[in-house]
Amino acid sequence: MKANTKAKVKMIGSTIVAASVLLSAVACGPAQEKSAESKDAAAPKQVNLRFVWWGGDARHKATIEAIEKYQKLNPNVKIEPEYGGFDGYFQKLTTQLAGGTAPDILQIDSPWLYDFSKQGEFFVDLNKIDAIDKSIFNKKFLDEQSSWKGKLQGLPTGVIAKELFIFNQDFFTKHNIDPNTQWTWDKLIEVGERVHKENNKDYLLHTVDHIRPLLTTYMLQKTGESLVKDDFTISFDEKLATEAFAYLKTMLDKGVLRPFEESTVGGAIDEHLKWQSGESGIMMDASSVIPKVEGNSKFKLGVAPLPILQGTKNTGIEIRPAQLLAINANSKNVAEAAKFLNWFFKDKDAILTLKDSRGIPSTDLAMKLLSEAKVVSPLVAKATDENTKIAGQPLSPVSFDGQLIKIFTDLVAQVAYKKLTPEQAGAQLVKQYKDKLQELKATSK
Repeated sequence: MKANTKAKVKMIGSTIVAASVLLSAVACGPAQEKSAESKDAAAPKQVNLRFVWWGGDARHKATIEAIEKYQKLNPNVKIEPEYGGFDGYFQKLTTQLAGGTAPDILQIDSPWLYDFSKQGEFFVDLNKIDAIDKSIFNKKFLDEQSSWKGKLQGLPTGVIAKELFIFNQDFFTKHNIDPNTQWTWDKLIEVGERVHKENNKDYLLHTVDHIRPLLTTYMLQKTGESLVKDDFTISFDEKLATEAFAYLKTMLDKGVLRPFEESTVGGAIDEHLKWQSGESGIMMDASSVIPKVEGNSKFKLGVAPLPILQGTKNTGIEIRPAQLLAINANSKNVAEAAKFLNWFFKDKDAILTLKDSRGIPSTDLAMKLLSEAKVVSPLVAKATDENTKIAGQPLSPVSFDGQLIKIFTDLVAQVAYKKLTPEQAGAQLVKQYKDKLQELKATSK
């Protein structure tokens, strides 16, 4: 009896222990699983973003530093920088966008919007992204310079004067040229001819890639309107086109412009030996490149607007975004890309890190912070301010078509190398433009 009683007590005890273990497992299991699930749900999702841009060393360094700061604030986000020079950038990006392999965040140039629009809708309409505070930007600038058919394609990184004179002050002193000269088309020829007669190694103007915009500015000031209109017609005739190419020939014949044979097409003038040795007086480029030119020059620089035709209704002086930062419409992480861009443009630390690496800031907030920190280049500020005051009307988007630009650029080269006369080039420009515009009109959306 006692043995049986002990056995029963032992069995009952074991049963109670087993039941307790089972109840404990039942009670704790789901709770622990829920706790684990909650912990997983609370953990930020790991995100990888690719960010591509072009620029010089100063821009690369500042942007990478800003990325690193953002990653410290957001450990779950990894941003892969892809950067380099401007040459070949557009072609590579076009291929990536068409093939679906483009990065998430893209630095683009506003004139490219027309070309991109013909191929598809590659960019997120930022008007629909509430996570980005657009109120810090000038609405007119967003609508007119950063949008396509009402869709905000990107955020302007800065404001630039697209084409201006950047000059060597020592060269001006050597040849007794007033640095405050108000340039006209006649004065450019007059002073340039005198300079070359004083020293046949010296040329007042040294540029190749920017001759086309110089001549289009000349023509635009004559017509008073965009050379290519929204309706795919032109505002100039063969006579004016011939006159523009004749102006180019005069600059070359009188020693105003350094011969193309002595320059490198596609190369940066500030890296050319003739510029660095002080044998060239003026180069043409955008205000955003001034810090780079300063770094490559051993002499003090000055800036001046392009020549202005007296009485013109439109100066043709172009003020536009330095670049646009867009979000790839095919990105799998649009929300995170938007969050980064909002920080990029609005955060105080980001603004002070990026400084003026992309030109004069496009927001009052950034301009105030950088001015207080005294990091805005005085020369860049002067160039932007002077050109903004005399800015012309925005050009027709069709003007930026890459095929039209190539037609004009090729004819410039043929006149410069004496393969065509100004008359021949003028006739070809009108014919080729009209033919190409008919094609573009037929395929326009």
